[in-house]
Amino acid sequence: MKRVLSTLLLLASLGSSALAQSPITLNVALDKPTGNISPHMWGVFFEDINLGADGGIYAELVKNRSFEFDQPWMGWKKLENGPEGSYLLLNDGKRKGNKRYLRIHSAANLKLGLQNEGFRGMGVKAGAAYEFSVQYQSAAKGMKIHVELLDQQ
Repeated sequence: MKRVLSTLLLLASLGSSALAQSPITLNVALDKPTGNISPHMWGVFFEDINLGADGGIYAELVKNRSFEFDQPWMGWKKLENGPEGSYLLLNDGKRKGNKRYLRIHSAANLKLGLQNEGFRGMGVKAGAAYEFSVQYQSAAKGMKIHVELLDQQ
């Protein structure tokens, strides 16, 4: 049995060395191009994995802030359901800036709200300063906007 095992091990080691390839030398001559590349081709490839471009490198906290996604309500949730027509998402192709915007119609005694989920949450850090901006126009005196950051609880 030992003799058979020893013979098999010897054959395996000889066979593996016979199959091994000799090292390859690769020479690159940078001064002798072999093909033409268009001067119009430029850029950087960036694969957006796990929303890294929107919520990471760009440091965006609000998901779909201008309702620009293909599904305009993605990332947004209505907190209170008002009467039909309380929340109107408008698409104005003539506008230069944000072409989509939200119009909220509310009676003085009715409170309506929106919540944004962020990019798998919002990475808010204690003690850090954050800026919030919104274009807001009130149709009547006394109407106010209230913005707050809340945790999941």
